[in-house]
Amino acid sequence: MSRTVRIALFILMALAQMLPLSAGAAYAYVGPGPGLTVIGALWAVIAAVLLAVLAIVRWPLRYMLRKLKGDKDKLNTSATGTGDDQREEPGDGS
Repeated sequence: MSRTVRIALFILMALAQMLPLSAGAAYAYVGPGPGLTVIGALWAVIAAVLLAVLAIVRWPLRYMLRKLKGDKDKLNTSATGTGDDQREEPGDGS
């Protein structure tokens, strides 16, 4: 990047940082309702993203742990739950 471009970017960034200082006062009242709504929506988005990341990270780790333990029955089952056929139901041990 040339020196001229760097100087131009520096000046542009400096002006961009000074822009909020030129804003005037907004004489308006915003009650707590919209703020709580934004916080609630933001909380839901953050929770959804974290759960999605957790699911993406957990799936290969779970598969690797099962492979390391040698649990071949759980590795070979399909997504339809065919491996659950041999499980005992609670209360059937009489």
